[in-house]
Amino acid sequence: MATGAGRGRRRNARGVFAATAVALVLATTSPLSALVVRGADVTVAATAETAPVPSVGDAADDIAIWIHPTDPSLSTVIGTDKLSTGGLGVYDLAGNQLYFYLHGSLNNVDLRYNFPLGAERVALVGVTDRNDLSTGARFYKVNVADRSLTLVGRIDTSGRPRGFGMYHSPSSGKYYAFLTDFSTNVVSQYELNGSTGTVTGTLVRSFDNGNTSEGIVADDELQRLYVAEEDVALWRYGAEPGDGSTRTSVDSTTLLGGNIQPNIKNPAIYYGRNGTGYLIVSSQGGSNFVVYDRGSNVFIGSFKVGAGNGVDAVSGQDGADVTNFPLGSAFPQGLFGAQDHSNTNGGNGNAGNQNYKYAGWGAIANAFSPPLLVDTLFDPRTIGAPSDPGTSPPETIITSGPSGTVTDTTATFTFDASQAGSTFACRLDGGTFDPCTSPRTYASLAEGTHTFEVRATNAGGYTDATPASRTWTIDLSAPVSMAFPAEADATVEAAIPDTNLGSATVLGADTSPQKESYLRFNVQGLAGTVQSARLRLYASNGSTNGPAAYGTATSWSEAGITWNSGRPARTTGVLEDKATIPTGTWVEWNVSAVVTGNGLYSFNLAPTSSDGTDMSSREAASNRPELVVLTSSGGGGDTTPPETTIDSGPSGTVGSTSATFTFSSSEAGSTFECRLDAAAFSACASPAGYSGLAAGAHTFEVRATDAALNTDPTPASRAWTVDLTPPTVTTVVPADLTADVTVGANVTATFSETMDSSSITTTTFTLKRTADAVGVPATVTYNTTDRRATLDPSANLEPSTSYTATVTTGARDSAGNAMASDRIWSFTTAADVPPPPSGGIVRESVSTVANATATGQVAIPKPAGTAQGDLLMACLALNGGGIPAAGVPAGWTLVAAVPGVTNPKVFGYYRVAGASEPAIYTWTLSSAVANGAGIARYSGVDPAQPLDGAPTTAAAGSGTSAVLPGVTTTAPNAMLVGCVGINSSSASTGITSPPGMTQAWDIGGKRHELADGIVAAAGPTGTRTWTLSASRAWAGWLVALRD
Repeated sequence: MATGAGRGRRRNARGVFAATAVALVLATTSPLSALVVRGADVTVAATAETAPVPSVGDAADDIAIWIHPTDPSLSTVIGTDKLSTGGLGVYDLAGNQLYFYLHGSLNNVDLRYNFPLGAERVALVGVTDRNDLSTGARFYKVNVADRSLTLVGRIDTSGRPRGFGMYHSPSSGKYYAFLTDFSTNVVSQYELNGSTGTVTGTLVRSFDNGNTSEGIVADDELQRLYVAEEDVALWRYGAEPGDGSTRTSVDSTTLLGGNIQPNIKNPAIYYGRNGTGYLIVSSQGGSNFVVYDRGSNVFIGSFKVGAGNGVDAVSGQDGADVTNFPLGSAFPQGLFGAQDHSNTNGGNGNAGNQNYKYAGWGAIANAFSPPLLVDTLFDPRTIGAPSDPGTSPPETIITSGPSGTVTDTTATFTFDASQAGSTFACRLDGGTFDPCTSPRTYASLAEGTHTFEVRATNAGGYTDATPASRTWTIDLSAPVSMAFPAEADATVEAAIPDTNLGSATVLGADTSPQKESYLRFNVQGLAGTVQSARLRLYASNGSTNGPAAYGTATSWSEAGITWNSGRPARTTGVLEDKATIPTGTWVEWNVSAVVTGNGLYSFNLAPTSSDGTDMSSREAASNRPELVVLTSSGGGGDTTPPETTIDSGPSGTVGSTSATFTFSSSEAGSTFECRLDAAAFSACASPAGYSGLAAGAHTFEVRATDAALNTDPTPASRAWTVDLTPPTVTTVVPADLTADVTVGANVTATFSETMDSSSITTTTFTLKRTADAVGVPATVTYNTTDRRATLDPSANLEPSTSYTATVTTGARDSAGNAMASDRIWSFTTAADVPPPPSGGIVRESVSTVANATATGQVAIPKPAGTAQGDLLMACLALNGGGIPAAGVPAGWTLVAAVPGVTNPKVFGYYRVAGASEPAIYTWTLSSAVANGAGIARYSGVDPAQPLDGAPTTAAAGSGTSAVLPGVTTTAPNAMLVGCVGINSSSASTGITSPPGMTQAWDIGGKRHELADGIVAAAGPTGTRTWTLSASRAWAGWLVALRD
């Protein structure tokens, strides 16, 4: 990705681009990837991230993965910082920065192995140099001893370079560098020369790629060059100097009906054996990575690197790189890395400047359906001229031999290497390595534990630094486990019914095309009773519905069997039918019913779905089929199942769509099967991870099976809920735009769900004067039961003042989801009221609630300052319905119910406060309706006889005056209290209090007003009239309180 000025830069004006882009694509060979509707991205959790780059802003750009020649766990990721304060960083597989070279503005990076530099062969790293005074490309060699870099040469260019890729020709053995120009978008190809010990370059080819171009990668085996034209297409050229400018569109952007969201950034190659693998393209606009078949370039799908394991998600990225090669325990199935534009805080302290994220290739491959290829045997470091000797060590593989506990004092091992022509050295129990060939046999071994090791050395003299190892125990009294290799296996296929596939390296089972497989084993050397038998195969391509196993007759020929000829008859029913089989795992069928002792045994694997399964055959380089037989020397054998334990994983309510579980068994050597949400159990290993989970409840189960094939009948289980819904504030008090709020009022916010109480603080719930945003000192509490936060000012608010309350997005629910936006509301306090005459009735405070949407309950907070002996007067206005007697909170007495019109229904209640009062009073309604309500607190009321005279009520279907009949008081200085509700929720419909009465509140939800005033003399009070600004249906009541 370019710096700030470069992100929007185009050689042609945007309008010209829009008109010419289609022509550019249509004028070229038809796209190789069909223009299909894209499916949803699969999401895989990031597993690690690098330290941030030094420069602030849009700085990090591109990476290259370097594989250590002897210890892959020491491999590194090399990444750029393209600003003038940046350079080149070296990071280990945990993301720690090992080195940073402050060499200025370095943009895109690539590397190749075995480059001839003087008298040595080195891993050569190249990077575009955008510094003002040194434009071109810099080259560094990797120092294996400490993984540092040394500058060994450069190419100077006249323009400002941007994109960069390297190429090692399989035809000539020569090395090349490709550079794209920032301004002209011309691609230049340089032949590299390191014969003098310094890297130089000679221009051998150049061509124009059209509009803005940066991303570039070469396929060293298929001799292809891919260049991204950011808003148009990904183009494929020949990579050899004589291939000219002829090009083919692999795929176009979504602007032109393709599968890549612009901008198209750096592509990368996943290498597999025999030309297999993938072309992976970084889409900056989609924050995703688009996958194509490496050979055909057919579109497969796309994925995102999401948040997980304490690492934030990848978004708006530039460069990426991938390797299939196993990099130790951290990335045993290869590594994918990418730049992250945002780098937010994932909880590990790495937030800030941009950085790079890591994800395991195995997790990415298995997230697709069907899964993508995982090929850990191909070594990309060996790609190059055929005449080159192997300059990276081979991988050594033990293909058969004893394991676990055995009774045989003789051990025979077979083994192989990933590079043809390798020689081997073996040793037993830590002795000296000595030359050996496969098979290697050791006889007359003593009882106890033994370890066999073998290492391969290739033709170039490079030796595997991590020998293959197998440990086993000889126990002449214990049950014995023996593994037998297949003596014959073959797939037969209906589409080629007369073709023999006995020499193929893959066994298949599929209904489309129809094919099934046969295997035969010669079991010899068993002593004792057979306790269990397992047919064991390695799934190179898994299935959502695996094949079933049958026993068959043994008289068939591996070299002669076809679909039409030589297929043995089945001799049993289904022995076991497999459900989900993950790619890259061993799968076992229980065939104990067939295997009874020494002899020949044959099996048929038949498909049960069109989602076929591919498995390694006995001709494969590794992971060959086995029949594992457990015998017992007496006593009936092991019949006790293991206990399975989930050691870690999510529980309760969480906000993550990814989940990882670790688990264990009470018996060593157990295998496991897992399932999610009642799906079929399938083979798994700890840790087991799931991503892209839907919101809602989930259940993970795992069960262990011991070596005797006893399966835990009570799987370990863990239930949890994924909550992705942001919380909201449903009710606030005082309601928005409420006037005449008492200066002693508290402010409350009720949430839609249970909140994380630690996130409800004076930082996330604030109250400020509206005019100058000066904060009000207060305490904030949260009640989990009613989901209500209360802000209690430290002192009374100022009279006749507007205040603004805010609940910020820092408030989170119990799953960790933050509010989507701030909730902001305001209210105005009442004018300063002079103190009443001593001894009279005084309205001290009020509390109100407004529910503009229907609720089945009305919960009114206790007014501030409520003390024993105070008189509490409540008014509730409902949009229809009613309040049954059972719905009235304890201790409240009905003053009046005014059901005279359909809408509103107005109710009044009173209560004399006791020594201890609840924080909330809740009325339950006969049906859910919109409503508004409040409570006024009065001091000085006679607690023994609070009401003076009988209340009056009135209602009308319409009108602009609400006239309530007067009451007759028996004592002077009574407090006259009236409440009028109207059929409106709009604050624009005004309600004016009668003369001599003061408004206590005027709120929406169900719009109503309560007003009061002292009546000095006893006797009839006369009518009281509320004036409405528009004709509305209304209802109300009037009552006097005794002094």
